Formats: sequence, structure tokens, C-alpha cells
Amino acid sequence: TMVFESRGPVLGVVTWVLAIAAFIFLSLRIYCKRKRSRGLWYDDYVVIFAWICLFIVTCCISVNISHGFGKHMADIDPSHAPFIGLIGLISSLFSLLAATYSKVSFALTLFRLSQYWMRVLLCFIIFSVHIALGGTALIGFIQCTPAARNWDFRIEGKCWNIEIFVTYSVVAGLYSGCMDILLALFPWKIVWNLKIKKKEKFGLALAMSMGVL
Repeated sequence: TMVFESRGPVLGVVTWVLAIAAFIFLSLRIYCKRKRSRGLWYDDYVVIFAWICLFIVTCCISVNISHGFGKHMADIDPSHAPFIGLIGLISSLFSLLAATYSKVSFALTLFRLSQYWMRVLLCFIIFSVHIALGGTALIGFIQCTPAARNWDFRIEGKCWNIEIFVTYSVVAGLYSGCMDILLALFPWKIVWNLKIKKKEKFGLALAMSMGVL
């Protein structure tokens, strides 16, 4: 029987590198605020929560890798498949929470710098992203009856047409990406009205736009 190379170790390294890099940037953000004797605001607590969700995702991936995730299906112990499926669903939930609240944090940052119409739009973005990504997480858990069939297909039951979940997830992901772009454009509107040199405007707007990452 042909044995395929496992992608698990590479996946594990990449996810931990990204989580650690995010932690470093988060730590620098908090350090700079403390250094300037500024307290943490709502956006800081929200982004901390988003990183905690990312950390949970990374741990879930590592646990799944230890059970065979990353290998070819033929090389995974069948008895591990339900556990991998369950942890995968939990990982997906926290991944969506991390994506949602990283956007919410940046939107809250912009909220303090914005005028009325921009604040209304930011509120709409926050609400709609919760609906879009929250719906993806919800469908993942309710599309099958009984619920355990969502991660263990050996259990008898019924599931929605897979196209429903796939289509909704793609649309939600596309919408989420569009909101990222829109949030990245907000700082340009805010900064361009300031009475500073154009080079400084460009640098400041670019630096603020990177915050959405």
C-alpha cells in the first residue's frame, strides 16, 4: 500500500509561527500603550480576545495533527476520524471568532476617529460580519441530525445538501474579504483631511490600514 507524505508537521509549524507573530505584534501594541501611560480601550480587549481564539485554533490543529490530520485519508486510523472531525469543527468555530473580532477591534479603533456617517457604516460592518461569519459557524453544527453526525458520518441521520454549506461559506468569506478592504480604506478618508504633508498622510494612512491585518 502506498503511504503518502504527511503535511501535518508543515501545517503545525506554519500555524504556530503565525500565532506567535500575532502575539508579538499584540504584545508590542500593549507595551507601547503602557509605556505612554495610556490604558487599554475596548478595541484592545477585543483584539486580545481574537488572539486567544487564534491560540485555541492553533492548539486544536496541533491536537488533530497528533491524531493523523494532514495525512492522506487512507493513512488515518478510522477510529480517529470522528475525533478529528469534532476538533476540526471546534477549530473552525474559533477561527471564525478570531476573524470576526479582529475586524471588530479595528472597526472600534476607527470608530473613535470617525464622524457620524462613518460610524453608522462601521456599526453596519460589525453587525453584518457577525451575521455572515456567525452563520457559517452555526450551519457547521446544525446541518446534520443528530448533531454528532456533523463530525461522525458513521452515525445514522440526515444532513442538508452540502451545497448549502459550501455556497454560504464562500459567499460569507467573500463578504468578509470585502469588509477587510473597506476597513483598510477608512483610514485614508480620515487622514487625508488632516493638515499635514502628503508624504506624512500617505505613511500614516498606510500604517493604519495595515492594522486590519
